[in-house]
Amino acid sequence: VKPGGFDGQLQLSDPKAKKGATPPTLQVRIIVDGSMTAVVSKPPSGAPAPQEAAPPATTQAPTEASAAKSVVKVSVLSASALRNADTMTMMRGAKSDPYCICLLRKAGAEKEVEQFRTAVIDDCLDPVWNHPEQALAECVVDDTLVFKVFDKDTMRSDDLGTAELVVKPGGFDGQLQLSDPKAKKGATPPTLQVRIIVDGSMTAVVSKPPSGAPAPQEAAPPATTQAPTEASAAKSVVKVSVLSASALRNADTMTMMRGAKSDPYCICLLRKAGAEKEVEQFRTAVIDDCLDPVWNHPEQALAECVVDDTLVFKVFDKDTMRSDDLGTAEL
Repeated sequence: VKPGGFDGQLQLSDPKAKKGATPPTLQVRIIVDGSMTAVVSKPPSGAPAPQEAAPPATTQAPTEASAAKSVVKVSVLSASALRNADTMTMMRGAKSDPYCICLLRKAGAEKEVEQFRTAVIDDCLDPVWNHPEQALAECVVDDTLVFKVFDKDTMRSDDLGTAELVVKPGGFDGQLQLSDPKAKKGATPPTLQVRIIVDGSMTAVVSKPPSGAPAPQEAAPPATTQAPTEASAAKSVVKVSVLSASALRNADTMTMMRGAKSDPYCICLLRKAGAEKEVEQFRTAVIDDCLDPVWNHPEQALAECVVDDTLVFKVFDKDTMRSDDLGTAEL
């Protein structure tokens, strides 16, 4: 880690890469005290140096016509108290592997059209997706957003609950109560945390849960934050984002599932300057059947990381028995 930070691609060293295959890469962003420029990376022994970060793409100012149209942006953040749909599995301690699908139902219509879905979080009943904000081009005020949460399984996905929300000018930031058709009597009601921004505004909005489900809780006011003290402001702040990877190896070629591909996730570890031990800082979600995953994992502040420490990124293929190594890079 250097004072200027880093924003670009790191080449992954894959111990099982085929000769002549496209080298796999990992896209990361490191911000040190608010700055972010290209920095020399330190790949594992034998791996080529990472490519130089490309300059950010320029964006055009919106035209008068585009600015006049409402812009609806949706974020699916987390869920809590989901039902464990994996109780019948032979894997001891297994839990649901939840993901969420956002669908759009136009006002007056019956058909629901999928807009996006989150990554799968393995073995978790309180998943935190922090799925990046999605602009829905076809969504306008008075349309209905439908959120469906499922447990990812090999044969089929189990329904873990549904919630609906009518888009209003003020937007919404809070919890929706999920209607789970198989919920146990007396169990804590499952909830879904979402954020809807309409033309830049975001306040509470009346939700429309499925028939029989209670109304969602009112969104709590945002927590206030204290200004940093002089002591805390003096310390370097290192923030890390793992964005995507490309050209990963397919480690699932021996599976019986036709067309199966690697299910990649990335672990970020910290090795302090002069030390040998690596300590895990965070890991991304698992992206199923994908050799070019886009995680867009939210920015993580690493409290113990300072300039001249080393960040180690390890990409694995998630499997039931063990995770296969898909490559490592250091910075």
